[in-house]
This record gives sequence, C-alpha cells and structure tokens, in this order.
Amino acid sequence: MLRLGKTINLVNNAQASNQREKVEMARLNAIERQRAITQWYAQGGQVFLDWAKIHYRMHNGQPLEWDEPFLEDVFLAMGNPWIEMLLFQKPAQIGYTETLIAFAAFAIAYLRSPIGLGFEAQKKLYQMSGKRIQKAFAYCEPIQKLVNESKKVLKQEDINSKESITVGGVPLELFYAKAQESKDDEQAPSGVRSFTAFIVAVDEFGLCDHGILDVAAARMAKSNWPTKITRAGSTPAIEGGIVDTEFRKAQYQFGWQVECPHCNHLQQLDAFGNFLRPMLVKEDGIEIERYVNQIGHPLLWFHRSTSEDVDEAKSTAYIGCQKCSEELPKSCLAGGEFVCTNTGITFHELNDLAIATQTPIKESVGFNIPKLASATFKPEERIRFMFATKRPADGIQQFLGKATSLGGGKIQLSRLVACQKTTVPEREHDLIVMGCDQGRYANWALIAKWWFADDKDKEKRWQEGFKQIIWWGQISGFDGLEELAKEYNVDLVGLDSEPEFNSAVDYGLKHLPQKRGSKNQKKGQVYLFDQVRLKGEHFRRTIRKIESVKTGSPVQHDKEKKIPIYLLDRTYALDAVRDRIHRCLQNFPAHAVHDPKDHANLFHHYLTSDRLPNEIWLEATNSPDHFHHCDSFIEGVVKASMYEPGMSSFGFGGLTEEEI
Repeated sequence: MLRLGKTINLVNNAQASNQREKVEMARLNAIERQRAITQWYAQGGQVFLDWAKIHYRMHNGQPLEWDEPFLEDVFLAMGNPWIEMLLFQKPAQIGYTETLIAFAAFAIAYLRSPIGLGFEAQKKLYQMSGKRIQKAFAYCEPIQKLVNESKKVLKQEDINSKESITVGGVPLELFYAKAQESKDDEQAPSGVRSFTAFIVAVDEFGLCDHGILDVAAARMAKSNWPTKITRAGSTPAIEGGIVDTEFRKAQYQFGWQVECPHCNHLQQLDAFGNFLRPMLVKEDGIEIERYVNQIGHPLLWFHRSTSEDVDEAKSTAYIGCQKCSEELPKSCLAGGEFVCTNTGITFHELNDLAIATQTPIKESVGFNIPKLASATFKPEERIRFMFATKRPADGIQQFLGKATSLGGGKIQLSRLVACQKTTVPEREHDLIVMGCDQGRYANWALIAKWWFADDKDKEKRWQEGFKQIIWWGQISGFDGLEELAKEYNVDLVGLDSEPEFNSAVDYGLKHLPQKRGSKNQKKGQVYLFDQVRLKGEHFRRTIRKIESVKTGSPVQHDKEKKIPIYLLDRTYALDAVRDRIHRCLQNFPAHAVHDPKDHANLFHHYLTSDRLPNEIWLEATNSPDHFHHCDSFIEGVVKASMYEPGMSSFGFGGLTEEEI
C-alpha cells in the first residue's frame, strides 16, 4: 500500500512538473514572439534577410544562392512589415516561390506567428507541401529546434497534413485558388477554408479566382499587429489580366533601373526595349508599335549580324541600350537598382523612410522583377526559343515576364483580306478536308485543300502547312454531308458530335475501315469531336460505348458498340485557326466579301469570335461563328489523323479493323 502511494505521488509530481513545463514553454514562446515582432517592426526586412542567409535551407538541404543581383532587395521588400500590400510581377524560374517558403519559415520559426500560404490549384498545393515545404522545414535548424522542444514538453508530435503544417503549435495554413462562395453564400469558399493568419502570401495569384486576395485578407481579422501583411506574386498573362491590372493600380511601381556605360542614359530595364526592339506595323490602317508579330515571333532585336541571315542574327543577340543601342554588359545589368516609375523614389529610400517613421504604407507596392538582369539569362537562347516554341504567348509571359495582348481579341478583317492574296502552293494538294459544325436548325460545313510543309518533324509538317478554303455553306442533315464528301472527294471529315450525337455516330459508322478499292468503300475518314477544355493536351482519343438507334445502321440495335470520340481542346483548335490566318498560311477565295448583315457570310463567322483575357473564346449568341468552328475541326482532324492509327485504310476516327 505504501509503495502504491509513492507511485501515485511520483506520477502526480511528474504530471505537475510537466504541466509547469508546458506553462513555462508557453510563457517563453510569448516573450520570444513579442521580442521578435518588436525587433522586426523596428528593423524591417533586414531581419528577414539576415535570418534567411543564416538559417534557411531549401528542400535539397542547400542554403539559398545569392547570385541574382536583385534577390536581396526582393527579400528586403518581402520582409518589410510596414509594406502592407506587396505585388510581384515576375518571369518564371526566378526564385519567387522559394522566397515565399523562406518567408513562411521565418514567420513560424522567428516570429512564431501563423501564416497563410496560397497556390493557384489544389494539386499544386499538395505538391508544394510534400515535395518542397516540408522537406525545406526538415533542413531548417530553428524549425527543428522548435519541433524537438515541443515534442519533449507536450509529449506528442505536431499535427501535419497536406493543408496545414504546424511547428511548435504554430500553423502554416495552405490554401488554393477557389475564391468563389458556395451556392448558399453562407459557407467559406472551398479553397480558402476558415483559418487565422497574421500574414497571407499567394503564389501565381494571376491564375487564381478574382477576389482571392480579398478573401484571404479576411483571415487576418484577428491580427493585432500595426499592419495587415499581404504578399502576392505571379507571372503576367495578357494586358488587362489580373496581374497586369493589380500592378497598374499600385501607387509604387518599382522597375530595375540601369545606367548605360556608353551614353550614361538611365533606363528601366525591359525586355520590350532592351532585348526586343520596336517596329511600326500597320493594322486596320493604323500604325502600331509592336515588338512581336501576332503569333509571338520577334520582329526586331539587338544583334551583331550585318547580314540578312536570320540564324546569324539569332546567334549574336544581346541586351542593348534603349538610346544608343550599344550592348549593356553584365556588370551594368547587375549594378542596377529598383526605382519607382511613378515617383522616382528608389526602393531603399522608401524602405528606410517607412522604418524611420514607423508608418504603414497603405498603398500597393509593385515590383517588376527583371529577367534580363538575371545571371541565367542568355539572349541568343531566348531568341531561338521564341522562334521555336509552339506557345509563343506563354513564352513571352513566362520567360520575359511581360504582359502581352498577343493571342487576345478578335481576328481582324484586314488579316482575312490579306489571306485572299496569299500564294497557293503549285504542287498537288495532300488532302481535301471538311469541317462540320452542328447548328440548332442546320449544319455548317467548310471544305479546304491542305498542303503539308516539307519537314521531317511531324509537328512542323502540320504547323507550317498551308490551307485553302474552296467551299462553305449550310447543309441539311448528314445526307448532305455525304454528298459533299463525294462531290469534293474529301479525305478527312472533322465532325462536331453535338447536339445530334446519335446521328453523328451513325454517319461515322458508315465509314468503318475497309480495304481500299472495296465496292462498298465510302469516301472520307470521319473523326467525331467533342470540344472541351483540356489541361496540357491538344486532343485525346477516348472510346465510348453506344447503342445505334437509327434504322439501317451498320450496328444492330441489340448490340453495344465501341466508338472513338476525340476530346479537342476548344481554345487550342480555335487559336490554331487564328494563328494560321495571322501567319498567312491560309487562302480565302477572292470573291469572299464581308457582309455583317448576312449571317451565312464566311468572313462574318470569323469576325464574331471574341477571345477573353483568360484565353477563353466566347460562345457567340446573336452572331454566328460556325465557320470558325468548322475551320477548327479541320485543324483538329488533320493533326489527329497524323498521330492516330487506322491510316492504312479509310475508317471511322482512326479505328483499325481489329477494333471493330
């Protein structure tokens, strides 16, 4: 009995001792938190910069490299608590995401205060959480020290998940882009669930829903700090997009200013002006200054070549002065500083003023991070890339950090007229192709001759091919489609599968694979398309099970049939039409004229299509755009036929005889 009493006393004493340790740890944490926050507000971003240089480790265990000339200023700005709204317009692969992770580590390990960190998509959030953030934290000595102390006193592990990482009880809350409210307008948006944060940072906010910053800011409602701290950065999209709009609204817009060593001209370093040179082009009778053409290829750039050889001009590209055109050496590019284009104040002046006066900067502060000043930027490689890439607009945004209107807006009438003057290849065409778009009351069709480019690369054979429109109009049902295919000896048919899906399938099933020369062979290989939004793909072949419903169909009513349907990225296909027109790789008949009052007019259907800043083509309501869609099916069917099976014989959607 005595031993039992002693044991109970020992347990009680241990529990009391542990409770005192918990209370003491909480007290010391509170003291340390207040000390750190006080020092941070007193000294500003230098505290974050010094901490990151000493303590932060990336996900591979290595310290940060400080070889970029602007990186220290980025850290100073990121870590200045007196700057409330800080926006970064940036190119890709410049270290911004790593800066955000370092800032999150600083908030937890040094400030010991909760922070919210957002990404553009849930998948990205999960990838960043497991592959980069948690691994970086595992190498960060101050974080691991807090983890071990907490584990020793609390006798339990911190609770970590894909959406919340805690260190010593201090959470890093992860959220993603969805800012739209639920249907009943009472619940918090799914991507930005309820949490408390004293700092909110967002990566690639240009890909997030509108209002993401406002929703995230609401999570700082309980903060008693002198400022509500928001950080957001993104590569820009097109002019007028979220990033471009927010940056233009900023009171302070900092760009990297350099001085030319040849003529002493001070200039804001810009890819449009120091890398690419302006050229006056005439569009719809108006002269406009442009740096790239309408498909994203450079018009003029700084180079050493004195000949007209384009390859030589690419290989001798350099970064030049906007005034004297002489090359700006690396030492000049690295020796720049951030200067506000609106006020002329340098960032260091604004930074020091805010700390000295202890006054919050309520206006937005924007930073344009200069890719041209990066130690990794190579002009000749970038020029070659801009000519070779299949996504030039994305290349301009990602690798030059420029917001551009390339790819947005309507197809201009002047471009259609220019395509009436293009020279048609003299050799025999390779294919005759028909695109058909189903309408509510009738179907629309476009027929074109197609010439592949003379190139071994399959993609370039299609991309640089030439197309000539030879017929367009409305057709009644699918019998008219069959007659057109015979009359024009059509090789490929790209057919919209909606709204008359069953009729479209039955038409396709009339063109099952058969041996060439067969008496029953029908002309025209048929591909059914379903226009959707695909991520990372241009088209995808899927197999669906159907039951034929039309009398006389090759498929029995009581049998299930597998048929191929091609999911076609709507934006990509419509863009392909626009790009071929812009490059004058298409020919329209000379007798085609624009008549906006005629809803069956060929040009009218191209001109009614409009493209939003987020790359989405608008659905035409009062004005038709069927021929534009017919043309997109022509683009899609030619490309799909190059990559799909079944080309040894005519058939339905690339089906082989073995699949029937």
